[in-house]
Amino acid sequence: MDVFTQILYSNDTQQKFREMIKQIGHLVYDEIYLYVWFICLYNVLLLFIVLFILYVIMRNNTRLM
Repeated sequence: MDVFTQILYSNDTQQKFREMIKQIGHLVYDEIYLYVWFICLYNVLLLFIVLFILYVIMRNNTRLM
């Protein structure tokens, strides 16, 4: 058990583990970044649509009075 903890806490093992985590992070980012851009674009378009609908409602409301 003592040998296992020495291997686990060695700087070389920790560095290899960090590199592995970085590679997994880059892989996940490469797979989802396009979807993130689509979500951002969707939110911006949705904001403009809501603002346009609000503008139309306000314009029609002032004509009725």
